[in-house]
Amino acid sequence: MDIKTYMTGPLQVNTYLVTDDTTGECFVVDPGGHSDRLIEDIEKNGHGLKYVVLTHGHGDHIGGVNELLEKYSAKLLAGDKERVILESSMYNESFAFFRKAIELKADVYLKENDTFAIGETEFKVLETPGHTPGGLSFYHPGVVFTGDTLFKLSVGRTDFFGGSWEEMLSSIENKLYKLPDDTLVLPGHMESSTIGFEKKYNQFL
Repeated sequence: MDIKTYMTGPLQVNTYLVTDDTTGECFVVDPGGHSDRLIEDIEKNGHGLKYVVLTHGHGDHIGGVNELLEKYSAKLLAGDKERVILESSMYNESFAFFRKAIELKADVYLKENDTFAIGETEFKVLETPGHTPGGLSFYHPGVVFTGDTLFKLSVGRTDFFGGSWEEMLSSIENKLYKLPDDTLVLPGHMESSTIGFEKKYNQFL
């Protein structure tokens, strides 16, 4: 499995391109906006794009979704409990970021323990609400995409629509911190970390 990182959109979201080594199939996590380099790398693999996968529906994480869906025959995957935010520009605050309303409906709505795969690489869905009601993390042995739930030495905000500090803490302590300590944490912003490092040094928990 190969993972490349791009900073996209007005808030420099970490957008990830994940490619299966055997088949070349790939998916994108949280396209916050346009990236020439991302498009170039998708084109290089010669297999197109299978999925666009969202950790949550805030405007800074969805600015590049429609471009990718229009260019490739990819399916949009998002949290089942994130529908209200995805479908409402008022709640996802897309107008504040892009001066245009972005309202989306997923092709597949994901729940706890669902899986999706590219080639031989399978990811497990973890429901990690708190930053938003339908926030998700995606786990494959050795790596987890945490969106805006867990950052290096920090955690996501809970003052947006549907946010909950209690749910945030529960998501981290009861889901993410149960993963192996050497699991690489790939967050929605800032640099990467590991579960073991966060358990030891993250002062928010």
